Amino acid sequence: MKAVNSVNLKNVDDFVKHHLLTGQNARTDAFRGLNIIDKIQGHESTVTSSKMIDEWLPLVLIDISNLKAFLLGIFHGVMGKHLQ
Repeated sequence: MKAVNSVNLKNVDDFVKHHLLTGQNARTDAFRGLNIIDKIQGHESTVTSSKMIDEWLPLVLIDISNLKAFLLGIFHGVMGKHLQ
């Protein structure tokens, strides 16, 4: 994983070349900045309906909360240099 300042052709191209095999299909949300993947690789973008978001977003928040508890309990916190 890598933090970038912006989603642009160069950053997406670098990511795809380093993390996806040739011919591998990428599945993303419908963020327009990722549509350039079509030019590099197979790409399927999906818009999530608001009903689906209402179903799974609370689960994502629970997962984040569980991760925080795990990091604080097991490792007694994580230094900022290890987080993005």
